Amino acid sequence: MNTQQYGKKEAERIAFDAFALAYEYATGDGFEIVACGERPDFVCRRADGALRGVELTEVRCEPWSSPFDALDQMWHAMCEKDRKRGQDDWRCAEQAILVLELTGASLSDLEWALDDLPAGDFAQFGFREIWLVDYSTVDAFGEVELYCMRPESMRGRYPRAHPDKKPYG
Repeated sequence: MNTQQYGKKEAERIAFDAFALAYEYATGDGFEIVACGERPDFVCRRADGALRGVELTEVRCEPWSSPFDALDQMWHAMCEKDRKRGQDDWRCAEQAILVLELTGASLSDLEWALDDLPAGDFAQFGFREIWLVDYSTVDAFGEVELYCMRPESMRGRYPRAHPDKKPYG
């Protein structure tokens, strides 16, 4: 693995750790990484023993972008990752979780637009779960906010686990 690939994997691991912490707080289910790769980025075992593929993808938005620009970027990323998920070399394809890393815009900016999207729109994607992670407001402890887009039963915003925690408490 060259230096660039190593750096990319380290960045993915940091993003995964923040997501996994918030996911466990939001859902009560944790992950243990059993393999790292490319398709998906991580294969994880849940507490119940079920394997899940977790694919991370960054959704870059300029801070001055409109919420509609951010939604377009997200939609493009979901389409592209779903196309790749259908390829033969994807592990745990039917049990995959897509994690969209939001940078440049925040859930506060987008929540109203996300809430207005029909839940059925996400059924066309083969991912078991689709999560938007707000890295624009990551705190000193690496905690992030989540927005679940799929499944419909979990849809909505999930705040940071400890929003009032002081850095040196």
